[in-house]
Amino acid sequence: MLNFMLNNKPCNRWNIHSDQGLTLLEMLISMSAFVIIMAVLSGSFITFSKSSTTESVRAGLQQEIRSGLNIMIYDIRHAGLDPFRVDDTGDLDSRPYGITKAETGTISLVSDKNLDDSVNTTDVDNTGFEEISYFLSGDNIIQRVNGDASGASDLIVMNNVDNLSFTYYDDEGDLTTDENEVNTVEVSITLDQQAGSGPEVSRTLATRVNIRNEY
Repeated sequence: MLNFMLNNKPCNRWNIHSDQGLTLLEMLISMSAFVIIMAVLSGSFITFSKSSTTESVRAGLQQEIRSGLNIMIYDIRHAGLDPFRVDDTGDLDSRPYGITKAETGTISLVSDKNLDDSVNTTDVDNTGFEEISYFLSGDNIIQRVNGDASGASDLIVMNNVDNLSFTYYDDEGDLTTDENEVNTVEVSITLDQQAGSGPEVSRTLATRVNIRNEY
């Protein structure tokens, strides 16, 4: 009896250390768990990718607005530049220097940037960029050089623009629409851009510019 027990190995039906491999049920459970994990990871990756794209687009819009604002700030600050201050007869200069149009959607300004004691607002070759307007056309901000003359030149400062607005203040900080009273100009720009397959991203920046050449 003892020899029988020693010579016969126990049945391995319930042996967890069996070398027979995984059963079909175990394989199905493993595959289901793998699919669930991959679905969760895939969803997280897509969410992260969309968020990263959105932030990248938002940062790009901000940089583009700042670049456009810098161009406009330079011109607005120099509005009214007239170092000679007198006209050809020796009287106080009465030529249209400074802000010549102060509207919500348009600003026009004149300055003697090349310091030649003249502003050629009607000449075709206005190389001094001395008469300039900014306004929104479609979704583009336009810089118009040489006013409304026949040789006016339009340059696109930025595109994908949803809004461009100007607000004007006098030297006491009150709102004004009188070109002769403008002391400070607030410029506000809103840009829109699609963020890949995600939603449209919008960015607005505003800044105030003091005019340096009042008199």
